[in-house]
Amino acid sequence: MERWEREAAARLPELIRAWLDLDDQAPVVVHPADAGSDSGIDLVVQAADRTFFVQVKATDNVASLERAAAYR
Repeated sequence: MERWEREAAARLPELIRAWLDLDDQAPVVVHPADAGSDSGIDLVVQAADRTFFVQVKATDNVASLERAAAYR
């Protein structure tokens, strides 16, 4: 896992709990996506009966983020 992915994985539980208005002790599980996949997905997050697929970008360049968000 790359540095940016490790940092995102460490920060995501707190953010997900806040976004979903979950208790501080609510389980949030973050794991790396399947390394053999070329989907662009870096992390999978499971919380409150939901699954989030996360693509980590090491930039704040709007055009780059728009392309990533439009990726299917």
